[in-house]
Amino acid sequence: MTLPRLDDNGWQGIAKEHVVHATCGIDWAEDHHDAAVVDADAGLLAKLRISDDAAAFQNLLRLLAEHGDSPDDPIPVAIETSRGLLVACLRATGRRVYAINPMAVARYRDLVWNQRCQVMTGADDGVVPSQQWVRWAGVVSGIGLDVAVSVYEVIRQLSEISIVRDRSRAMAMVDAIMSPDWEARFYSFDSRWSLTEEMASMRDGCGNEYSIVFSPAGAYARGFDHESPMSPYRVTPPALWPGLFGRVPEAFLPQVTEPAFSEVDGTPRATVCFWREQADIEWKCGAVQALPEGVEDDGSAEWLFDVLLDGRPEAYQQFAEEHYEVAVSLQAVRHVYALRPLTQSVVSSLNPDVDLASLVEDIAQIGYPLRG
Repeated sequence: MTLPRLDDNGWQGIAKEHVVHATCGIDWAEDHHDAAVVDADAGLLAKLRISDDAAAFQNLLRLLAEHGDSPDDPIPVAIETSRGLLVACLRATGRRVYAINPMAVARYRDLVWNQRCQVMTGADDGVVPSQQWVRWAGVVSGIGLDVAVSVYEVIRQLSEISIVRDRSRAMAMVDAIMSPDWEARFYSFDSRWSLTEEMASMRDGCGNEYSIVFSPAGAYARGFDHESPMSPYRVTPPALWPGLFGRVPEAFLPQVTEPAFSEVDGTPRATVCFWREQADIEWKCGAVQALPEGVEDDGSAEWLFDVLLDGRPEAYQQFAEEHYEVAVSLQAVRHVYALRPLTQSVVSSLNPDVDLASLVEDIAQIGYPLRG
C-alpha cells in the first residue's frame, strides 16, 4: 500500500472506505519507542520502532494515517508515560493520549484478557472508551493486559516502607532544588511533622494531593483526587465513600481525622487510603465499596502516586521537565535518588540559580543525608 501524503496536520488522502477502527500503543524508552497499531479485536495491524526526533514522529504519523487516522477521526494513543516531547507532539495533533503506568503493564503478564480496564488520561480528564484498545500492550510487550486500575493496584505495586520513605525524601530534595519557592513545589517531605512522625506529600496546585505519614507504627497514606467519583463532595452534604477508612488500624486512626488532611468542617479530603504496619508484609486498604454500574473509575488512586510508584529517576525527570518546563539532568536526579550528599555541581546542574548553602534548611527539614 502506498503511504498517504501528509499535509500540515499530518493527514491527507485517506478514503473513508479505508478507515478502520484502530488504536495505537507506544512502549516508551529513553532512546527509542516501539509503536503498535491494533484493530478492535486486538489484532496487530502494524509495528514501528521510532527514535525521539521530528523525522521519526512523521513516520509514526504516516503509519497512523495508513490505518485510518484523520483529523476528523484521529487514532487514540496509549503510551507508558504522560510526559515528554513525544506526548506533547501527539497531543498537538488533536488526538486523545492515554497514559499507562509501565509498572502496571509489567505486573500483569499472566492475567487473562477479559477483565475490566480503565486508564486515566494525562490531560483530557476522560476515560478509555473501549475495553479493547488497551490490549496494544499485549502486542508491544508480549503480554495480555485488561485490568482495573485502583487502590488495589497501588498497594500491589508499592515498595516496602523504607524504600517509599527514601524515595519520597529524594523526590522532595530534587523539588526543593528545582523550586526554591515551597508553595510552587509538587513534592515535599517534613521530617519534623511531629516528635515521632515524618510526612511525605504531593500537591499539584489543582486540588489533588496525597500525604504519607511515617511513624514507629508503620506508614499511613491518603490521597485526594477532586474529580474522583469517590469524592466526599459527590453528594450533599459531603459523605465519605463506603469502606474507604474501614479496617484502618487503631494506631493510624488519628490520621483519619487529622485537621491537615480535612476540611474546616472536619470532612477528610480523601478518595484513597492505605497503610502498612511495621510487622506487615504488604500494604493494605479497606474493603472499598465498588462503584455503581455505569460509573467509571479514572484510575486516580494510581496516577496520584505515579512517580512514587514508578521509582525510577527517569520518571521524576519526565515529570519535572513537564512541570517546570526546563531540561532536567538525569545524572543529577540519579545522584539525589541514591541519597548521596549534595554538591554545588549537582545543585547547579539542576538549577543554576540555587546555591548549596541556601538549601541548608530544606536539607534539614527533609532529613536528607549530609554524608554518604
